[in-house]
Amino acid sequence: MNSNKISVITCSMNRDDNLKNVVKSTNELVNLHEHLIIDFSSDKEIQIDFEKINPKSKLIRVEKENVWWLSRAYNFGAYLAEAKTIMKLDADTVVDAAQLNELDLSKYDYLAFKIRYSLGNFIIKKTLFDEINGFNEYIYNWGFDDIDLFERVKSKKNKYCEVIPGEKYINIYDHNDQKRFNTLNSNYSSLSLAFHKKNRFVSSKTDWSKENTKSYKNIGNNEYLIEHFYSIKDKNVWFKLKYKKIFFAVYLNEKYKTNLFSRFNIFIILIPYFVLKTICKVDIYPRKK
Repeated sequence: MNSNKISVITCSMNRDDNLKNVVKSTNELVNLHEHLIIDFSSDKEIQIDFEKINPKSKLIRVEKENVWWLSRAYNFGAYLAEAKTIMKLDADTVVDAAQLNELDLSKYDYLAFKIRYSLGNFIIKKTLFDEINGFNEYIYNWGFDDIDLFERVKSKKNKYCEVIPGEKYINIYDHNDQKRFNTLNSNYSSLSLAFHKKNRFVSSKTDWSKENTKSYKNIGNNEYLIEHFYSIKDKNVWFKLKYKKIFFAVYLNEKYKTNLFSRFNIFIILIPYFVLKTICKVDIYPRKK
C-alpha cells in the first residue's frame, strides 16, 4: 500500500443528516484509498447508497451496541482501515479537499485540525494509532477522548506531530446537543460539562495500552460485532465512587447554577446510583446487550 494513501473513517449513530455531504467532500482527496462509514447500531439502519456519491466509500454496520461510544466506534473503524494513514472525520464535518491536497500529509505522524477547543478531526499514521492502542475505551460516550489520544501521541519520541487551525481545511455543521448525546435529556450544557470532566478524570487514572486487547467478529454482509468490553464498573470501589461524584456534582452544579454540590459532594456518594440516574435521566456506565 502506498504510504501516501488515506483511509477516512466516519462513525455515526442516529445522525445521518449530514453524511452525504461528508462523504461527498472526501471524493476529491487525491490520496483517498477508502472512506469507511461505520453505522454504530443506529436504531434505523443507514440506507444511503454512498458509493454513488463517492466510489471509494463503504458502509459497514456494527450490531448490538446500546449507546454512542466514540472511542469504541472509531477503534473499530481503525481496525478495518487498509491505508497506512488514517483520517478521523466526524459525522458533522466536511473537508475542503482542495486545501488538504496542498498538504504533504505523508510527513506527519499526527496532524490535528483544531476548531475552538476540539482536536476531534485529525490524521494519524496507522502504526502510531496501533502503538498507542487507539482511543481509550474507558472513556465512555463523548468528551475528552481527543485530548487523551493527543496526550498519549505526544508522549511518543521521534514523532512529527502538529496541531493547526482547522478552519481552512474542515467545516463543522451546527447540530443540536440532543443528537450529540442521543438522549431526551434537555440539560445539554450540563451534560456536556459533566461528561468532559468525568472523562478527564478517567483519562488521568487509567492506563490504556496494547494489554487492553480488542476483538471483532465479522458476521457477514458488512456487519460486525465488537466482542471486547471495557467498563469503569470493572474498576475498584474508590474509582467508581470518585467517577460518580465528579459527574453528578458537575451536572447538578451546572444545572442549578450553584457550587453547593461540590461542597457537599459526600451526599452524592451516599445517594444510590439508581436514584441519581432517575433524577438526572442519564446513565454514566456502558451496558452490554
